[in-house]
Amino acid sequence: PAWGGSTFEGDYDRLRQGLVDWPQPASNQSQNVYELWHAALNSRGEFFSVDSPNDMVAAFQTILNRIAARDTSASAASLESAVATFDNEAYYARFSSKNWSGELVKYDVDSNGLLTFAWNARDPLNSRSPASRTIMFNQNGTLQPFLWSNLSTAQQTTLNRTAAGVADTRGESRVNYIRGDRSLETSTFRTREHLLGDIIHSSPIAVGAPDRVPNLMDQAAGSSGAQSYNNFALSKANRAKRIYVGANDGMLHAFDASGSEVFAYVPTAVIEKLNLLTDKSYTHQFYVDGTPVVSDIFDGTNWRTILVGTLRGGGRSVFALDITDPNNISLLWEFSSTADADLGFTFPEPIISKLHNGKWGVILANGYNSTNDRAALFILDAVDGTVTRKFTVGTAGTINGLSSPRAVDINGDLVTDYVYAGDLTGNLWRFDLFDASKSSPLQNTANVNASTFKVAFGGNPLYTALASDGSTRQPITAAPALVRHPSGTGYIVGFGTGKY
Repeated sequence: PAWGGSTFEGDYDRLRQGLVDWPQPASNQSQNVYELWHAALNSRGEFFSVDSPNDMVAAFQTILNRIAARDTSASAASLESAVATFDNEAYYARFSSKNWSGELVKYDVDSNGLLTFAWNARDPLNSRSPASRTIMFNQNGTLQPFLWSNLSTAQQTTLNRTAAGVADTRGESRVNYIRGDRSLETSTFRTREHLLGDIIHSSPIAVGAPDRVPNLMDQAAGSSGAQSYNNFALSKANRAKRIYVGANDGMLHAFDASGSEVFAYVPTAVIEKLNLLTDKSYTHQFYVDGTPVVSDIFDGTNWRTILVGTLRGGGRSVFALDITDPNNISLLWEFSSTADADLGFTFPEPIISKLHNGKWGVILANGYNSTNDRAALFILDAVDGTVTRKFTVGTAGTINGLSSPRAVDINGDLVTDYVYAGDLTGNLWRFDLFDASKSSPLQNTANVNASTFKVAFGGNPLYTALASDGSTRQPITAAPALVRHPSGTGYIVGFGTGKY
């Protein structure tokens, strides 16, 4: 039919090709309904035309059902090239909001960038018996099997409760359920479509043979001879590949090159709310939702590969595992709000780096909603998790938290010189991790005491982001970016504001 004088005859292909013009909108015109359809499609949506209240209800029900059944991914893809064969691989994490299950999918990538499906880690996990899985937790500083008999009395008490907090005697059954026992699903506990929990914000990371530049690593560590990084890399040249990712089933998972789970770790901080996972009326919870960070470090005697994991919205805790030998993973430490009330929910991503005090450290912003509700930066010893240095910044009494940091090495020696981070009150901070008595970190030719690290600019922020009214603070939640200034002197620090 003709629309408002247009010669368009309903041929969508001709319209798409630009062979006919879309009719001009005007008030009180019947074709205006097509304008709404047009706008919906342009926004990648769908148009629903309804003529009655029942049709409206049905349309909204369709929309809600599609949202509930959506399979999606909020975590980034982890791309990895196998050094031995140069065969490209891609790992994608996905989740379903219908049943809160997760997927870890591997694709092979050819030279043209085309993806070929290799495996989905959830499938072999579905067929695993609970007894065959290696699921560990922290028992007094060492990894022990996550079994009912190994839990402390306090941990057993929390698991002997329903989601409503009513005490019962099903704690051991809940532990078995979390390990993969499905015998009480439907009758007593929540039914799972798949054992692997949803992977939302944790991006997978693949770890194979050590691949850093030996000369730079030895220069940074002061290692040589039998202790050289090159010797370490040669000794681990055939190290089995592992893909590490956190999931909201309460675990950090490690999968091998074929997609089979070979290790899982339950952080202490999530145990107190694992009982919620089994509830028939389960509403989504975050558990191990942060992206793991992996680096090679030198402990003064040996090179080792460590993994630092966060819980993001799952808890106020961070942990470190020694994954040098993927067949013999050990616990290095856990650091939580129990040890320091300034540690909040660990949304910020930590950084593992060599420091000017001669040791490797974990640079960790304290995150949000800490007990003390203030912004803080922790410098933790990478080997034992002790607090090497802590900075608290911002105005006392103001609800705050420090966001993801950016570490800067200005001379390429693999030692962090500056750390930049924003906070929830719009302040952008710089921390100087070198001897403050020196005019430049380049003059730090020897190890320095961490007590000389300081907040730059006399403890004041580098910048405070204010809205156009000149008073409303604009939160900074993403890590800033740095580029060299075009003049050749100094840096330009870029950052965005907002806290969605």
